[in-house]
Amino acid sequence: MNTSRSRKKNVIWNTIFQYYAVSFAIIWGVTLVPLYLKFIPLDIYGGWLATGNIISWLTIIDPGFSDILRQQVGKAYSENNFSRVGGLLGAGMVNSLIISIVVFVIGVSLSDVL
Repeated sequence: MNTSRSRKKNVIWNTIFQYYAVSFAIIWGVTLVPLYLKFIPLDIYGGWLATGNIISWLTIIDPGFSDILRQQVGKAYSENNFSRVGGLLGAGMVNSLIISIVVFVIGVSLSDVL
C-alpha cells in the first residue's frame, strides 16, 4: 500500500483544511460574541480583548528558538545521538527561560503605559 500522496493532493487537502479553519473561526466568533456580551460586562470583555492582543504582540519577541530546537532535536534523535538530544533540551530550556523573563519584564514595564 502506497501511503505517499502527490504534492498536488497535499496542496488541495491543505487548502481545504485551511478554509475550514477560517470558516470555523468566523462561525465561532459570530456565535460566541453575543454569548460573551450576555454574561460578561462590556468593560471586562474589552479588557479581555485588549490583554489578549497585547500578549499576542509580546510573542513577536520570540526569535524562533523553539522551531530550530525542534529541528535539531529531531535530527539528533534520528541519528541516535542521545547525549546531544539531552544537551539541546537543556540549552533549549535555558533559552526559553531567558526569553520568558525578557517578555515578562517588557510586559510589566509596559503595563502602566498600555
